[in-house]
Amino acid sequence: MAVGSTSAVRDRRGPRRPFPLSVPLLTVLALQTVLSLRLIWSKTAFNDEALYLWAGHLELAHILHGTPVPGFQTYFSGAPFIYPPLAALADSLGGLAAARILSLTFMLGATVLLYGTSRPLFGRRAGEIAAGSFGLLGSAEFLGAFATYDAMALFLLALATYPRRTRGHGSRLPTAGGTWVSRRDSPSTPVRSTRSRSSRSSPGA
Repeated sequence: MAVGSTSAVRDRRGPRRPFPLSVPLLTVLALQTVLSLRLIWSKTAFNDEALYLWAGHLELAHILHGTPVPGFQTYFSGAPFIYPPLAALADSLGGLAAARILSLTFMLGATVLLYGTSRPLFGRRAGEIAAGSFGLLGSAEFLGAFATYDAMALFLLALATYPRRTRGHGSRLPTAGGTWVSRRDSPSTPVRSTRSRSSRSSPGA
């Protein structure tokens, strides 16, 4: 009876939005943006920034005109044809500041994804605290004004851990073992593994 009534209440309320309006989250994003923007125009390009932008322009020339490029893959951290061309494109549109703003965009996205990951698991307040604890760190502000691959890597990491929502199973999180751990929208519902459920339903179980 309790399960049925809870489901009926959820049906009346409709589906929950993954990112409902949160004033604390918006405040964190605004502060993170301001704190990073003050660093964007403060100095010229660092060695790493110049290296990745130069490599990105060479990669763009290779893509568009077939220009040969050095073996960046032998000493770059990550694939040289993913982030460097994006940064070089931003650099062509707005200079070094635009390339750094691209990193700021990735860092803001990582903060939002952290909130979206924490909220369905531990509640809205925990999601806001997690976003504030990450977004207002000095390292997060620095990477938001640094035109290297680090901000994009953090964004992709946060995107990979973002809970996948499936109909009838609530939020599902990836685990290191390759399975998905599912959890209902209610923070009080215990986490259960989809692998254990499938093993119980198998004929040999």
